Formats: sequence, C-alpha cells, structure tokens
Amino acid sequence: MQQKHFPRRSAPEKLTLPTTELSSDPLRVLIVDDEKPIREVLVDILEDEGYDVKCASDGDEALIVLDEHHSHILVTDLEMPRMRGIELLKQTRALPNPPISILMTGFGTVETAIEAMKLGAFDYILKPFKVEEFITLIRKAANKYRIELENVQLKEYLSLYRISEAMMSTLDLKEVLHLIAELVLTELRADWVSIFFREQKTGFDLQIEKRRDDSGVGSSSPAINFDNLIDAIEKRDYLAYSGKKLSEIIIDHSESRPGSRKPVASLLASPLRAKGTLKGFVIVGSYDPRHTFSDGHGKTLVIFSSRAVLALENARLFKELNQAFTQTIEGLVAALEAKDNYTRGHSERVAHFARLIAEAMSLSPADADNVTHAALLHDIGKIGIHVEYLNKPGRLTDEENRMFQLHPLLSKNIIQPIQFLQEIVPIVYHHHEHYDGTGYPEGKKGDDIPLGARILAVADSFEVMISDRPYRKALSRREAVEELKKCSGSQFDPKVINVFLKILGEKPLSPPAV
Repeated sequence: MQQKHFPRRSAPEKLTLPTTELSSDPLRVLIVDDEKPIREVLVDILEDEGYDVKCASDGDEALIVLDEHHSHILVTDLEMPRMRGIELLKQTRALPNPPISILMTGFGTVETAIEAMKLGAFDYILKPFKVEEFITLIRKAANKYRIELENVQLKEYLSLYRISEAMMSTLDLKEVLHLIAELVLTELRADWVSIFFREQKTGFDLQIEKRRDDSGVGSSSPAINFDNLIDAIEKRDYLAYSGKKLSEIIIDHSESRPGSRKPVASLLASPLRAKGTLKGFVIVGSYDPRHTFSDGHGKTLVIFSSRAVLALENARLFKELNQAFTQTIEGLVAALEAKDNYTRGHSERVAHFARLIAEAMSLSPADADNVTHAALLHDIGKIGIHVEYLNKPGRLTDEENRMFQLHPLLSKNIIQPIQFLQEIVPIVYHHHEHYDGTGYPEGKKGDDIPLGARILAVADSFEVMISDRPYRKALSRREAVEELKKCSGSQFDPKVINVFLKILGEKPLSPPAV
C-alpha cells in the first residue's frame, strides 16, 4: 500500500455519540495493524474526521487496549504475527459489548469474507484502498453502531415502561422490586441482583434477591461491607468493582476457596437516595471474568435504581395514607360507640364477616378492603339519631322507624366529604337495600345494588341476629342461619348467602327450580 492513497483531509466534522448515550464524546475506533506507517496514516485520517483513535500492533495488544478503553469500531488487519485478525474477531465476539468490526486484507478471498462475516464482522476492505472508500466504510460502521445503540435504548425504554405500568397497577413494593430485579438481570446480563433497604437500627435489610438459573451460584449473593461501600460511593451515582478491588466491598472474598460459591468477577452498586438521604442499594454481580461491568452498565443501573427509589417512596406514602385512613375510620367508629355502648364491637365483627365473604368471592384485594372499610363505617350515620331510639326495647313507631331509616343517608353525608373514602360511599349507602327491591333508601333491586352492599347486608344481618339487643335476646347460630336461608332471594342475594353458608360450614342452598 502506498501513502499516496491516504491524502490528509481538512475541515473535519466532529462525530459524536447519539444523544441516547447521554455523552458528547467522539466515537472510539481501534486500528490494529502490524505495519506502523499504515497505523499512523489511518490514525491521522480518522482523527481528522473527528474520531477518538487508538492503535495496536497485533491481536494480543488489541485485546489489552480493548480491556482498558472500550472501542465502538474495530479495524483490524488479517495477517499479523502472534494473533491473526480472524482470531481477534473470535476473541472480541465474546466481549460484553463487542465493537463493530471491519477486516482489512491484501489477500482477500470469498472464503475469508465468509468466515469474517460468520464471526460477526460488519464488512471487509481490500488493500490498497482509497481514503474515500475507507471513510465511507467507517461511516457505515458508525451508523450501524448508532442503530444498535438506539435499539438498546428502546429496550431500556420498554423496560422502564413495564416498571411504570407495574407501579401504576400496584402499590405492592415487593411486586415492583421483583420486576426491577428481573429486568436488571436481563439488561445487564448479570448473574445475581440484590436490593437492600436501610432500616433505622438494623443496618441494611435484603428486600429481594434474584439469580440467573444458569449462574451456578450458591444460595445467596456474597456478604457486602456496607461501611466501605458507603464511604466509596458518597456523591456518586454508581461504582464498579473487579479484580483485587472486590475485596474492599465483599466480605471474605476469595478467588478459589474450596467449597465456596463461584468467585465474583465484577460487581456494580448503585445507591438508592431519596431527598438526599441514603435509603439502600441495588447491587449486581457477574461470575464471568469476560463480563465486567462498564460505565454504560452503571448508567443503566442508575435508571433502574431511580425506579426502585420511586417505588419505595410510593410504598411509604401509601403506608402513611393508609395509617391516616385507618385512624380516620377508628375515630369515626369510636365516636359512634361512645354514643351507643350497647353495640360496641358490632362494626368490627361485621367487618370480619364481610371480608371473609369478599375474599371467598375472589374480589380483588382493593375491593375486599373497600368492603371491610365500609363495614366498619356502615352505621356511622346513627350518630345523628337520638340514643333513646337506638336502644328502645319496644317496637318503633312509624315516625321513629322513618328516622331510623335515615341513617344510611346520614352515613353517606358524613363520609362523602372525605376524599379517600369515596369508593365505600355506595356500599354504605345501599347496605339496607333488599334483593327483591323492597329495601331502602332507594329501593334498588338485584344486581343494581352494589355487590359490596349485598355482601355487607348479609354480614350485618347475621351479626345482629347472633348478638343481644335491648329489644330481644340473641338468636342461636342455627336460628340465624335458618333466617338467612329463609330470606335468600328476597332480602339477600342468593349467591352471597351460599358463599357465606360455605364459610360457616353449612350446606349451601339448592338453586331455585327453573
């Protein structure tokens, strides 16, 4: 090859990474050729084009350079001492992020081209070649790199979309963390991932741990020296460890301890921070010496870690809201029982029966919670009824009965202004409707009555029947069951009655004759 084929170019346009990698660094190219003049000329050409260029004299040196400086594009000669270009392609193919490879040769054959393509080479070029031909090929390789990078970014977006969907569909922290751990394993090609949360006095508690099925590891990930990790990762988004540095983080790390788990080859850690406070860590590991974690892996882990922090904060906020919700309900029930001690515990017992029915009918956890909360508050409207009417031993007059039947409306008026109790309002308001339409307050019938209200009606009536009241003694369990059966299809939904009878260990009713 003569140097006249490699004229210098002017006015280079700086070639930068796509915005998907969040970097303005130029693309990195590694030139591998045993002839120094050729290396120097190609370096000059590519640097004029705006590339960051490294070079190596043979395959062995190239692998060392790749280990220290990841390259996006590899241009290698075919015939070199110690390691031929074909063997170098085989070696780079096993790397975690293999570069886009181009083979240069002055002895090109169809067989050589086929073998290079099988090994993942993007293309090959015959020596001697013109500068324009070489630059065109490099630009094509750069475009291929862009496309591959965009595909990786699309996969990351899809992963984040799946996490976002999970976080929107559930507030269960373990469920979201389980999905994050699975995606981290896949996207980072890790052998294990552990997510730790910091507790007040107990240090860092393991929340979830997942391993690849084919990792061949022991029952758990290695013990982590969190004190050292905290010191090292302060004000950083992630840290990668490999080789001897692993002993700084892994407790009792050994490369070849007999009978121990496989030694960790590389470890990546990202802190979970919320409002500047360290909440925990996401830690991933690789047992494959050929797969060490790079800056790209670290940036990806930071993205997943941010979702884990968000899930943690959502769980905390939900817990606080749930506590406020529970305290509100307990306060309202306490206000009712302070007025009517005779029915103390009634709401709790009704809530117990209602939840049993809801769960037996396979209602969702959220719907079962709504039925339970409605049961606790179903009689709150009785606060607005004179206590002497509530505990009157004799029969109520028509006027007193009308006043008593106002309590579902009063309950609705008390609960409705409370925003987070909105979903239980229909259950509370309609729990005195009858299945045949003869109930109150609106005379709804059949499936027009909310299912939660139909469940609550059965639970409420059964608890009232088996409890002492000022106007009568408690019925026996058998008598109460018979009354439920008698009123099935008129006052009560037959499906709900049959479910409750099964819960009580009673024989369900036969379906009505057609």
